[in-house]
Amino acid sequence: METSKMPQTDTLLGATSDRPARPPRRILVVDDETMIRELVTDVLSRSGYEVDTAEDGAIAWDKLQHQHYDLLVTDNTMPKLSGIDLIK
Repeated sequence: METSKMPQTDTLLGATSDRPARPPRRILVVDDETMIRELVTDVLSRSGYEVDTAEDGAIAWDKLQHQHYDLLVTDNTMPKLSGIDLIK
């Protein structure tokens, strides 16, 4: 029986490419539940992203005024400012 070999992961991710390395993408994770916030942060950090966090929408809003983020990951139901109100 013949088996097929999968390409190496580093080749798929461009690790052997001649392209210049780009800086990691910045992501803001907003969730009032500490465990969820830490889990999402851990997964994204291990994937090479630079992650910042906020425990509610008001803190996230302040961070968004002073820092550029490539992506916002937010919970909907939070104290002070909901995720929906944050993205408006």
